[in-house]
Amino acid sequence: MRFLSRSQLEQLIRRLAETKTVYLPYRTGERINYHRYDGNVDHDALAGIRPTSSLKNFLFPPSEFVASFPKEVRKSIPEQIVIGPKQCDIYGVWVYDRIFGQGEFQDPFYLERKKQLFLISVDCPTPAESCFCNLVDLTPWVEAGSDLNLTPLDDGYLIDPVSKRGKEFLESKGLGSEPTEGQLKAREESRKRAMARLEEINRGKRLREQLPDDDEFWMEKLDGCVECFSCLFACPTCYCFLLYDVKAKKGFDRIRVWDACYYAAYARVGGGMNPRPDFLSRFKNRFHCKFEYFKQYHDRFACSGCGRCLKGCSANIDIREIVWQ
Repeated sequence: MRFLSRSQLEQLIRRLAETKTVYLPYRTGERINYHRYDGNVDHDALAGIRPTSSLKNFLFPPSEFVASFPKEVRKSIPEQIVIGPKQCDIYGVWVYDRIFGQGEFQDPFYLERKKQLFLISVDCPTPAESCFCNLVDLTPWVEAGSDLNLTPLDDGYLIDPVSKRGKEFLESKGLGSEPTEGQLKAREESRKRAMARLEEINRGKRLREQLPDDDEFWMEKLDGCVECFSCLFACPTCYCFLLYDVKAKKGFDRIRVWDACYYAAYARVGGGMNPRPDFLSRFKNRFHCKFEYFKQYHDRFACSGCGRCLKGCSANIDIREIVWQ
């Protein structure tokens, strides 16, 4: 672990941007979003709430070229550094690792993107009213999943190696100085305040052991939904996709795009049969997928408690009112 002043962190980022593409969070109005490094570091955004968009866009983009016919073409994936993701987005990478990076069939495009991505996560010292990572057994700081982690302090940052790659990076750069006892205590207090804030926001709540089956409950919860699918596209753990071919100059290109379980044709099979023809059944399936089916296989939820779904919902549907009791 090392301590970096703000100016030392800025200098490090400038050096990294000379050879690699670096993304950081920047605040525009009330929103924080990732943008390519522009020569400045927005320290308030870095220490603020998680960005509006998640790491999904870097590892599993909305549209991606995957193959060409009849001649095979491979497109290179550049090295990228993303500074600023919070625990709720790093957990999304954990989910993707189980879906795309394990088992008999692995996704070479995801694995290559992850290999080329260096992640510097940041503690989340000020959770918002929409946050509930503590309900899904997460903390507002990162201990695994990124390469390095930053803890914002009044006078700079503590920087921790998280992965082997991060440790090698930190050792090779000779960065900063040894943290003082006061700085270590400040980090401990910051993390305690963040967890206390989450516990206050979600006081007295816990997740259901099993989601209800009766349609009356689900009809009440989906009331007002306009099927905009903001919840699915903003989610850092949704992983469904479909493939389609488009005519190219010489042959065809195969493209992968995000799919969404709310689409009417999502579950349709050959012959036109559809096990979930109505929106009610598709609405229920989304929650069962994240909080029951995924947990059966991986003993964790496919939800990071980031709160993006309720912040972006046109009908103000709060996922917590469905999954907690």
